[in-house]
Amino acid sequence: MVTLGSEQVLIYNKVLLNVGNGYNLRSGHFVAPVSGIYSASVSLMGYYTNSVYLQLVKDGKELVRLWTNKGRHELGAQTIAVQLRKNEAVWVRLLKSIGGKIYGSEPYNTFSVVLVASGVYQ
Repeated sequence: MVTLGSEQVLIYNKVLLNVGNGYNLRSGHFVAPVSGIYSASVSLMGYYTNSVYLQLVKDGKELVRLWTNKGRHELGAQTIAVQLRKNEAVWVRLLKSIGGKIYGSEPYNTFSVVLVASGVYQ
C-alpha cells in the first residue's frame, strides 16, 4: 500500500517495457523521445476504504481524470490519444483523496504511453 500526498506525482517503480527510455523512474514522467501521436493509459485501484482522484497531465495541465470510490476493488481507467512534441511530458498525479492510499505492490495501478504515429501534426 502507498499513501499519497496532495498533487503528488505517482512513480511507477516496476517498468515492463521502456523502448526509447521515455519513462523516467525518478520523476514518474514520460518524456516523448520523438514528436507524434501517443496513446496514454492509466488504471487505478484505491485502497478499499479510500476515495482517490488522479489526473493525467501534460506539462502540468490536466488532460483527464479518473477516480475510485470507497467500494472494494473498484477500478478506474482512462485511455486517450495525445499529441506530444519531442521532450514534452505526461504524468499521473493525485488530484485529491479521502485517505490517500492505493495498492502499491500489486499490479493494479498502471501507466502506459505508446507511440501510435511519429511526426508533427497540425
